[in-house]
Amino acid sequence: YDRERGMYYYTNIKTGMQQYEKPAVLGSEDLADPKDEWRLIQNSSNGRCIYFNPATGQTSWMSEENAAKLLQRKFRDRETTSLLNSKMNLLQLAKALKFVNDTEINYRRQPTKLSNRFNYAMLRHCINCDYESARPHYKEAFSQHPNHPVIARAYAIFILAACDPPRQKNFDRARGLFVEAEGVDPSCEKFRTARESFFRWGVVTNPNHPLALLNYALLHQCVSKDYDRAEKLYRRALAVDPTNANVLENYRAFEEQRFPGGLYAGTGPSLSVLRRSETVEERSEWCGWVLRRLLGASSDKTREEVDDDGSSSSTVVTSATSRNDNNIVPNPPFKTFWYDKVNKVTRFEEPDWKEAWKIRVQRSRCVDNSYDDQKNNNAGVWCEYWDDALQSGFFFNKVTKEYVPA
Repeated sequence: YDRERGMYYYTNIKTGMQQYEKPAVLGSEDLADPKDEWRLIQNSSNGRCIYFNPATGQTSWMSEENAAKLLQRKFRDRETTSLLNSKMNLLQLAKALKFVNDTEINYRRQPTKLSNRFNYAMLRHCINCDYESARPHYKEAFSQHPNHPVIARAYAIFILAACDPPRQKNFDRARGLFVEAEGVDPSCEKFRTARESFFRWGVVTNPNHPLALLNYALLHQCVSKDYDRAEKLYRRALAVDPTNANVLENYRAFEEQRFPGGLYAGTGPSLSVLRRSETVEERSEWCGWVLRRLLGASSDKTREEVDDDGSSSSTVVTSATSRNDNNIVPNPPFKTFWYDKVNKVTRFEEPDWKEAWKIRVQRSRCVDNSYDDQKNNNAGVWCEYWDDALQSGFFFNKVTKEYVPA
């Protein structure tokens, strides 16, 4: 099999002669195509065993089972990288590992020292996910230095994650700590080491632990204010453990405040709301934006299902299949919103169409720069573009700056 040409060729095993044309000696008959399968053979040059696919001519030192394991590991690594929003380099990995290892050693040596006690609290909280053990160390560190922005932020995240009663009082207390910390350290520069060496490292080492994911979700929600990233982490945690009370309670509180006027409103509704909606209007001049409407919690009908990565497909959604989202997401104070199918973003307010067309031109390619307007005989005034993302074309008038769908 010639992989470059994508075709089979014939080999005379006695003479070694090779050719693409069928040998005349075969007459009207022909050889059957080799099976598309991996076979274990011995390499005649060095005696080592390798895997060979006679249908494609490929060779590999790995078996199908080992190759599958490698692909699964790569997929998990990519999934974790997506949650972290970036991949940790070797320097970051080494620094985080050393910091975590030194934390326990330093605490054993000097348990009363503030920095040692506080770092140990974060170790138990973020790495070990042992909230009961972390609680007294946080309380002691906070009592010694209640105005330190790093201690305040980490302790506030812990307060929310632990869900200790009374819930509303502790929620308000945590909010106050975040506000005070932001006043002292608005850029979060002082919180960088805690973020990377404890909260982020907790997800790196425990990517399938719901509480590690919860801790990092709360960091994005309350410190970084990256609400879309926080929601992805919440949903990953629920995928791991759909019944975890701490995750469910924090996710519910988060979603309750993601609407206009809420603490975590953002520019558009959350993915949970997007999944419970249907497209009601779509126009070619909207550059990929569509108007979507919320579905009732008890409605059984076909709609466009939006997955966690923003992709969509048509499915029949019943009250049972959407129960998980409906139990978490309350009835929002709006009925319609905008969704950009290309960039996977939502908006409460109508898009800026001038900006939308500008973005569309940037992602499209000009296919004809000499289009002739027959009516006004303005050759070259109009440019024809093709948008690969929407698989459609449009025209742009270089004089009037007018856009017209093809």
